[in-house]
Amino acid sequence: MTNNISLLLLAVAFVLVHHPFVSSTAEDDFFPPIAEPSDISYFFADYDLDGLHWALKNIFVLSARNPTVLEKELPQELVSRGGGQTYTSEYKLKHDLAQAKYLADYLVDVDPKKAAYFQSKVIPIYEAVLKNIPPLDELENTKGLYAFSKEDYALGIGEVYNKALYMTSSDELDPSWRQNELLNQRLDLDRIQKQWNGDDSGLLGEADSSVPGVIVIDNLLDEQALTLIRELLLKNTWWFQTKTPLQFGKYVGAYIDDGMHDPLLLQLALELHKKLPRIMMGHELRYMWAYKQRV
Repeated sequence: MTNNISLLLLAVAFVLVHHPFVSSTAEDDFFPPIAEPSDISYFFADYDLDGLHWALKNIFVLSARNPTVLEKELPQELVSRGGGQTYTSEYKLKHDLAQAKYLADYLVDVDPKKAAYFQSKVIPIYEAVLKNIPPLDELENTKGLYAFSKEDYALGIGEVYNKALYMTSSDELDPSWRQNELLNQRLDLDRIQKQWNGDDSGLLGEADSSVPGVIVIDNLLDEQALTLIRELLLKNTWWFQTKTPLQFGKYVGAYIDDGMHDPLLLQLALELHKKLPRIMMGHELRYMWAYKQRV
């Protein structure tokens, strides 16, 4: 057991507010700054999804992503992979601006105060800072990344950029989602596992064209589950990573150890693990990520 896991378990007596974010001080000593893959697999090995979600949630609430947590820096690991708060890219700001506009419209009936916050503060800041970013060919030395200037900070970018400005959950969006399975119930799970292991020769009269360890599955998810996952990805401001556009292209990323730890996503990992044992056996969940690409 790692030291980080020990810290997580020591904090079991503390209950933190789930949403919205709240400031905290004493609890900082009980949680590591970031969850390691070994921490994630430790909980997942026993299918302790409640414990895993609890740990990930509280680490995140206590992090610098929380708009109410002041004078706290992000772990260097998050910064080095593109999730810092002092630099950006034009496409990342455009992504965040588009999401802010979507949330401003969506929240009008759900949370009018939050909708007004996006409309009157977040959107104007992003629009103003975008005007300060030079053309991509003038950012070759930084491979397309743009470091925020004093003018940008004066505009307020430090208060909103790469912050968890709005977080919702599957339980809030659809309290009944746990009543249904997430995987498409029409899947032939036995055949999928045979194809993966390369032992489906002649199955259903077809020629043996499988390659062990490679498989494509269409319609993997139940339609209701897919709709809810799309909602989570649209609404949660957990897209903190920007890649260097001149090196890797234009896409943003979200990660399990940096906000993307919704119970539905953890449950999906569990269902895959349980229903595909001949593929997943011995491979506990260690990490999870999602990307959006601008084309």
